[in-house]
Amino acid sequence: MAVLGAVFFVVYLYLYLPSAPKCPNYLILNQPDESINYFFIRELALNNRFGLPEPLAGITASQVHPRSTTVVNGAIVPIGFPGVIVFFGLLTKLLVKIFGIDNFNLFAIVMTPLLAAVTPLFFYGFLRRVWDEKVAWLSSVLLFFLPPWWYYASRPFQHNTLLMFLIVVGLYFYTRCHSERLPDRQAGSEESLFQTSLMTFLSGLCFGLAIYVRPSEIVWLAALGIYGLVMARKVWSWREYFFCGVGLVLTAILFFTTQIAFYGFAFASGYVRPTIDGAGGIITAGPQGIGLIKAMFLPFGLHFGAIARNFYAYFFKLFGAWSLLALAGAFLLIKFKKNLSYFLTYIFGSIYLLIFYGSWQFFDNLLREPSIGTSYVRYFLLIYVFGLPFLSFFLLWLWQKKYIFKIVTVILFMALAINSLGAVFAPLEGLSAVKATVARYGEWQEKIYSLTENNAVIVTRYADKYLFPGRKIIPGWEMTEQKNAIILLAQKGTPIYLYDLKLTEKEEATWRGFLSNENLKLSSPLAQWEDLELRKIK
Repeated sequence: MAVLGAVFFVVYLYLYLPSAPKCPNYLILNQPDESINYFFIRELALNNRFGLPEPLAGITASQVHPRSTTVVNGAIVPIGFPGVIVFFGLLTKLLVKIFGIDNFNLFAIVMTPLLAAVTPLFFYGFLRRVWDEKVAWLSSVLLFFLPPWWYYASRPFQHNTLLMFLIVVGLYFYTRCHSERLPDRQAGSEESLFQTSLMTFLSGLCFGLAIYVRPSEIVWLAALGIYGLVMARKVWSWREYFFCGVGLVLTAILFFTTQIAFYGFAFASGYVRPTIDGAGGIITAGPQGIGLIKAMFLPFGLHFGAIARNFYAYFFKLFGAWSLLALAGAFLLIKFKKNLSYFLTYIFGSIYLLIFYGSWQFFDNLLREPSIGTSYVRYFLLIYVFGLPFLSFFLLWLWQKKYIFKIVTVILFMALAINSLGAVFAPLEGLSAVKATVARYGEWQEKIYSLTENNAVIVTRYADKYLFPGRKIIPGWEMTEQKNAIILLAQKGTPIYLYDLKLTEKEEATWRGFLSNENLKLSSPLAQWEDLELRKIK
């Protein structure tokens, strides 16, 4: 298993390592969330800053900032999930202090693949205590090349792999303490007390950190945690509960400290519109314009049609072979009445996640097609991963049959590996496509930088992920505040450009309408490539 981990660690580095520049060169990423995570990890590790001061914030009503960010107290800060920035930022800060600043990009890139490569080892340790050795071993091997896992293990600045690592490690320590009564435990030896106290502390710490890096998962994680604490009552004493609580309390302190550092107040959030005076918005005001309770339980409403479409698209259309075999294993499990507690916990958790995220209808690509790079895949990562024991159970059941079924089992295993390779490197948003796209972004960045001033502001809906922080960004022109900011900056003589997809007739009319009233206009295209064009506002 450790050898497989080492091999896949290298495999997971495919996307960025071969071309990873040394600091101070700046990495270009494929998604705005990734770009912003990388930027703020870099700021924390190298510059000891939680935000980027924006001098234009005051005169533009805080409209100068890239996507996935907001402006609080005159500084650009991430909209959400600052915990992952602190987690990786502090780790890379420690490493660059030891090994030098030139290695920052290398350390930033390898952390997620490393966590992904060791997670199956903890997954095995957890599963062998709730299933059996064979199911645990096969599930852990399959995890290495499960398509969603492989894909997001190779995307170093998405935080879902870190979330899963923390959950799996937390479950490992919980089940180890819960199911193994150490020899001297009842006798109360110092060694036994230390081991159980440490394991329960680490379990609580990992679950707390999981909520810390992705607070939107707090409902089902809290439900799972409460269920686990209730189930442990016959095994744990007050001491285990105490040390588990210590781990949780430490992460709660870390969470509120992080919120203060980024947003100025313990209960402030980047998802809430800042107050009129520029301070961070309070979470009780309702993130993104909806009530707090709804935001926690059903932020996207309850839409059964969307749930059904997304379930089909992201389980059967993309990963049909894996889903069908897991479904077959689940039916066998019910038939033989084995491990029903795991099955029921899995079903309840999966239904909740499907309702929570599946009610949201969106596409991350312009083709509006389901793809492995669409955010649903990472939202459903937990369902994919913890469904692997059902698939393993089915393959092992086949293996126990006559000789011909052993051959069928080997064929199915090989088919899964081939299917995974095809899914991870699919033409639409697969790793090879992402690598090529990032290379094009680098070329386009050089062109834009050469055609615009260093202090220029770029109005763009999509290109911020490769233009920021080298150029200031206004992420669109639809909102009245954005139009006012564009007009104000142009009138003050700040170089300001539009860089976006070629405008439609309707969009062209919109621009003419609000610019002509202020004696401003869009220039003819200064540069064009593919469907993009650069135009000056003057």
